[in-house]
Amino acid sequence: MVKVTCSQLCEIAMALEACDVNFIWVVRNDQETLIPEGFEARMEAKGKGLIIKGWAPQVLILDHESVGGFLTHCGWNSLLEGVSSGVWSATSTCDGVKREVIETAIARVMDVEDGEDMRMRARELKEKAHTAIEGGSSYSDLTTFIEDMNAFRPFEHFTESSQPNCIVADMFFPWTIETAENFNIPRIAFNGTGIFPLCVADAIRLNNPTVSSNSEPFVVPNLPHEIKITRKQLPQIGSEEFKVSLKVIIQGVEAEARSYGVIVNSFYEFELEYAHHFHEVLKRKAWHITEDKLERGKKSLIDEYECLKWLESKPPNSVIYIITCLRLCEIAMALEACDVNFICVIRNDQEMLIPEGFEARIEAKGKGLIIKGWVPQVLILDHESVGGFFTHCEWNSLLKGVSSGVAMVAWSVMAKKFYNAKLVTNVLQIGVSIGDVEWSAASTCDGVKQEEIERAVARVMDVEDGEDMRMRARELKEKAHTALEEGGSSYSDLTTFIEDINAFRV
Repeated sequence: MVKVTCSQLCEIAMALEACDVNFIWVVRNDQETLIPEGFEARMEAKGKGLIIKGWAPQVLILDHESVGGFLTHCGWNSLLEGVSSGVWSATSTCDGVKREVIETAIARVMDVEDGEDMRMRARELKEKAHTAIEGGSSYSDLTTFIEDMNAFRPFEHFTESSQPNCIVADMFFPWTIETAENFNIPRIAFNGTGIFPLCVADAIRLNNPTVSSNSEPFVVPNLPHEIKITRKQLPQIGSEEFKVSLKVIIQGVEAEARSYGVIVNSFYEFELEYAHHFHEVLKRKAWHITEDKLERGKKSLIDEYECLKWLESKPPNSVIYIITCLRLCEIAMALEACDVNFICVIRNDQEMLIPEGFEARIEAKGKGLIIKGWVPQVLILDHESVGGFFTHCEWNSLLKGVSSGVAMVAWSVMAKKFYNAKLVTNVLQIGVSIGDVEWSAASTCDGVKQEEIERAVARVMDVEDGEDMRMRARELKEKAHTALEEGGSSYSDLTTFIEDINAFRV
């Protein structure tokens, strides 16, 4: 979508009506008043067209077999989406274009002869586009790019001339291990998560458990706790989506194992037994260095944000904070059934996914706030009225939740988030997980129903079960703050890291 004038919209509307073709037309919410009066009603009466205000699933629409043309303003991504869907495009790039010109272009694109010739060529390009990704030209170019970057080593010259005390690199720069070894410089692997997911991933990689089905739970071996997971919650290494990244992941794991040590974004007390396991059992060095996740809100900040004003009116531990883009209809029904106070944060383009009438009902009851866009998340979590956090188990989100002393609903959808959820629910016992969820790169979670969400939310916000979880979470909150103070674990680990690096060459 682009910003167009009232006259342009009128010209498009008249052209569509004159062509008498079926259409879907997406306009911005603020453009509804610019559509000619009576046009939408006439099209609806004829069953010829659909006008959508706001977001629409463009790729799914373009890929539908009934769609044969695409009127586009020639954004490059739009052209690629059109070609990848095998539809031909009528293009418009300037103001002043009249109805007759638009009508002629649309009629030609949708014509059974001229248009079909174009669509035939577009379908050929569609096949080439898919082939390019499935081991074809794009796949090969990405592989070549990675190989070229690995062969291009200006970093080696920089390292030789500057002689740094250490090299800190994440998993996507595995080649730095060779540079570090060539110049006898300690390479430090930086990991944005903690020790626990590293231990779980390492145990699965080394033992490769055998199960009879993808849904059969198995115990991850050689860990301090009984951690159960299913094969369908692991990445499907043989699938197309992993072909390109698999080589880089393997190289990253191997480089991390050869590194002098690992810096993790965590604090020692958060995963105490796994820090010990990493050092004593796996014989690897790690430093737990994290930052203060709590930017404590002063009164002036509370006054500044409307959501924080709303929180001020609620009792302690009575609000659950939710930030998600999944299953919004199911979540809404679960929240209404639970009858709990909540703040739910969604993207601006997701408003249409909220059930009709839901927002008005909860606003009338004073039970909830739906916020589109950005919110002061740390300040919300740290507010005394917030007792629960509905999270998809990103590592930083877990740290924020723990540093705020709240219980959690853990809904993991992909990658190491499944391991993170086990830390919350099995090890620390400060949260409840949602159902039997499958690893999904698309993160759709279509099988998760209202009842599962409702049970998890109700348990976390319960005055007994939930309070036990919050008590343990508050203990971790205190430990998180102590870790950053002078003499605390993160403070000491940072000091130890500097001393270890300085001593490396002595």
